[in-house]
Amino acid sequence: MPGTHSEAAPAICVVIPTYNRHELLRRTLESLAAQRTDLATFEVVVSDDGSADATAEVAQSFAGRLRLRYVFQPDEGVRIATARNCGARLATAPVLLFLDTGVLAGPDLVAAHLQVHREYPRTAPGAAVMGYTHGFNPLCSFPELATMLAVHPLTELRELLADDKRFRDVRHHEFERYGFDLRRMYVPWTMFWTMNASVRTADFRAIGGFDDQFRGWGSEDIDLGRRLAAGGVQLIASREAWAVESPHERDPEASIPSNFANAGRMFEKEPGLLTEMYAAICSRSARESRARINDVYEWRPDLEYAYRALLAWSEKARCDDPAPGWGMAAQDLPGKRVLVIGCGTTSAPRGAAAWTLLDYDEELLRRRVPSTSRTVVHGLGARIAFPDGSFDAVVVTSRLAGLWGRWGSKILSEARRLAPETQILIQTGAQPAVGAVLS
Repeated sequence: MPGTHSEAAPAICVVIPTYNRHELLRRTLESLAAQRTDLATFEVVVSDDGSADATAEVAQSFAGRLRLRYVFQPDEGVRIATARNCGARLATAPVLLFLDTGVLAGPDLVAAHLQVHREYPRTAPGAAVMGYTHGFNPLCSFPELATMLAVHPLTELRELLADDKRFRDVRHHEFERYGFDLRRMYVPWTMFWTMNASVRTADFRAIGGFDDQFRGWGSEDIDLGRRLAAGGVQLIASREAWAVESPHERDPEASIPSNFANAGRMFEKEPGLLTEMYAAICSRSARESRARINDVYEWRPDLEYAYRALLAWSEKARCDDPAPGWGMAAQDLPGKRVLVIGCGTTSAPRGAAAWTLLDYDEELLRRRVPSTSRTVVHGLGARIAFPDGSFDAVVVTSRLAGLWGRWGSKILSEARRLAPETQILIQTGAQPAVGAVLS
């Protein structure tokens, strides 16, 4: 039976961003009204990103059934990060639950999110919970699901489709790989998607919420998860906090440009190895991205796999001495502004005090003798936070050999951007210089 009302203060605020999807919104609100917990346990804020349909009327029709408020912002393009922030500002509860329009809450969704948060102390950063969302798979079609949702209650449907890959959360394979324990991941925040996710209000506000500068679709929630994790918040995956996404039209290809732009913003505001790698991964060509949108049941968090590969190569290459490449560069580029990618611990040649040194191995960089006359950067070289034409030359050493297959084209693209009119000396293996001159 659905829960009943009481006068208790709300323990959680459900924030639903929406735009011109009033029928999907109605279904989401119906699922919240059917929660088995006391309905006064939670409040609901519908945050409208400029809808021109019956969204406001639908939201207001639930005012007598839910503790519901409605907030509207003008239509100035897709501003989902801003819409979520607007909704969160109205929250009075100590926990925020972000739920997308069209996501149907399982009957115990609210209670399950709250249960995880109660397990963490209030005096320290708490948890951010990724609820399991059945049917959420932008890469795979499941046309029968709409009909089945009209016939079966959510709990019954969940049992019927338990073994159907199309009904799984697209992250299922990765959740299962780590036994739903994301502490075993290096980069769990790449899975923090806010179609069904919760966080303590205090933790959310401590980092400034979503970045309002993110426009369009993509990466605004991943950026939030990254900043939460950096602040000590534990990212948790919960199968008990489950929901079902209603089928609706989507255009994954249309999101490619905005996801690329947002990933780039993440790197620009906080340059670092992981944000660099993430931005580079998101900069796939349209053709590469389209190739991935074709009935994919098991999504892979590319950054997690790429970072693990980089760490493995770092161990192998830790004793590699790129000095021969440096020597050649020193002979050909006296007095030039030079960026060395893959510096390791090798000392720069004489006369190279103004060179900028970059390496992906943070441990090796810590071993270097500090120098106020030289800039040392922790990075890979696939995305570099310097303006166009900042250098006369870029040297890529043999320490990049084992990463070249994955990252070579992006590193060369950055090298050309940074030193477009000068020679770029590259050593990627045993030969003194492979493709020695590029301009």
